[in-house]
This record gives sequence, C-alpha cells and structure tokens, in this order.
Amino acid sequence: MNRYNTADNPSSGGQNGRQLVLIGQLYRAAVNMHHIDEMFGWLARGIVQIFNVQVVQIWAMQGNRTGNLSVELRTLVCQEVSLPEHIVTNNQVAATATQILTGKRSYPLQTISNIFTAYQASLLSRYGLNYCSCNFLTNGRLLPPAHTAAPTQYIPVPFEAVVLHFLRQPLPNEALPAIKLILEQAVSIAGNRGLLLPAISAPGSNGFLDVRSQFTLPELVPHRAEDANLMTSSNPLAGSVAISDKQARRLYAAIDGHKSLNEICADIGMDLKDAYIALEHLMAQHRVQLTEPGGQVVDSALFFGKL
Repeated sequence: MNRYNTADNPSSGGQNGRQLVLIGQLYRAAVNMHHIDEMFGWLARGIVQIFNVQVVQIWAMQGNRTGNLSVELRTLVCQEVSLPEHIVTNNQVAATATQILTGKRSYPLQTISNIFTAYQASLLSRYGLNYCSCNFLTNGRLLPPAHTAAPTQYIPVPFEAVVLHFLRQPLPNEALPAIKLILEQAVSIAGNRGLLLPAISAPGSNGFLDVRSQFTLPELVPHRAEDANLMTSSNPLAGSVAISDKQARRLYAAIDGHKSLNEICADIGMDLKDAYIALEHLMAQHRVQLTEPGGQVVDSALFFGKL
C-alpha cells in the first residue's frame, strides 16, 4: 500500500481532502488488484492511516456448496501491532457482525457498551477501544469466496459486508460520512474492475437468483462452440491459435466440456477475475457456450449481457 505523505495527504485538506486522496489512490491501485480481498485490505489500511482509526474489520457472508451461509472475517487491520487479535476477533464480535449483517443496516458512532455484551465491552475498553461504528455494504453482484478458501467447498454469494471501526475516541463529525462514501465508492470500483462477479438476473427476483438453489458462474461448465468455421484442423487446440488474448487462449485450451470454470481455474492457476474476463472475450467471439453441470445450456446474457 502507498504511504500517505504530506504531499498526498495535506493537513489543511480536512476530511474531504482525505476522502479524495484515498479514492484517487484506490482508483490507481485497483488496476493491479486481482481479488476483492486485496481491496478489502487496502481499504482497511488506508482508513487506519488516514483517519486515525485504531481497528478496522470487514466481515462478509460466505456460502458453501451445501447451501449454508456463515459470517466470515475477511480483513483485520490494527493500528497497534501489539493489540492481541483475540480482543477484536472472537465469538462475541462475530455474533455482533452477524446481527448487523442480518439487520442490513449501518450504525452511527456509539460507545461499545451499546453494541457489545458487557464482557466484550469491558475487554475492549481495557485496551483503549471505547467507541465503534458500523457500515453495512451491499451490491447487486456476487462476492467471491475468500482468497484462502478452497474453491471446491465455497461458492460466491450476494455481496453483503459490514465494516467495523473501533476507536479510542470519537472522530471529527465529518470523518465518518467521508469513510462511508469511500467504502461505497470502493464497492462500485470493485464491481467495475471485475473483483465482484456478475449475478444472474431474473424477472421477479431481487436482482439475482437464490444461490443456494441455482448455479453461479464458477460452477458452470464451458464448452467449445461446435462451429466448424472456428477450427482450422482436427486438432482440438487449433481454434485457440487465432485468439489474440493470452489469458483467453489459456482458458480455451483448458476447456474440455466436463470441468466447471472453478475446476479449470484450479487446474491452470487462474483466478476467477481473470477467468471471467477471458471467458467474456471468448463469448464475444462465439467460441464457447455455458451449461449447467447436468448439461442444460445457459443463456450467457445472464452473466455477460448481449455480446
């Protein structure tokens, strides 16, 4: 992460100046990010450094292949490296994050006794953490599993996250609204950069189909299009010669009509963001089609629009 020197973060700029600095740096940094967890970590470090927040956590929903949802800590950044992690990462804090995610609402700055159990509040105050604010974030796209998660066990779920800010003392009045705008802008940038995956739209739904009963993009099986004009010989890899994009060629060569996108990515060491971009390239050239694991063809427009 970039260091925030006096040139990037003028003391006379106030909270609005800090907000603009951080968003501007995020736009530049996002170009080299390959997973949403990179952005989560970047944001948390920036908020800690720019706004003098003692602890920033990002919790999000995670889904497994049996359809169960759980809350997972995706990012933790502490201003003081000597702070024991178990003070801010334990069952009590996880339960509070779950309640906030379930309630789908943000909370303004409050004393920790208004948010946590008496025991947890006492534990936090012992380490000088006296206040907490919570930002609930949502988006119409899907959140990929954590970068450390096994792709065969977890699936993308509708993006819902909560950002907890632990503070020694209250911030200036304009700081928390500035942080909220930064977080919302970051979610938009993540969607535009492909760090969040497209959701399946359906009439009458709330923007996506229920991921517990429907297949997500990583679970679908890519097939090479049965178009003789694309093939220059009987060699099954010959069609990839004319594909200019390097990642698209790698993905195309690995498609066997049996493995899901997740399985292909695991085989060739490609992350989902790059695979999505490569697949979109191949779809635009009508080189591949998608099916459910059972073989039913899927309308690619649900994921990629009209190509």
